Amino acid sequence: MTITVYVKLQNEGTDVWRPVDAELVGKNRYKVLSRPTDDENWPVTLGEVVECERRMPSGEDCLVVKD
Repeated sequence: MTITVYVKLQNEGTDVWRPVDAELVGKNRYKVLSRPTDDENWPVTLGEVVECERRMPSGEDCLVVKD
């Protein structure tokens, strides 16, 4: 099952969060199924397993990749 998690872009002037496809692989752990566009710098790579937590980066409850 694919879900959406949010990745904080790097090298931006302000906080920018990109929705990416991911797959649950364990408790709070997700495998990234998306890759960045050529003009974005992500702190994660395609296929990487990341830990996520619930946050409200834009006032809406969502899963974000932990820093």
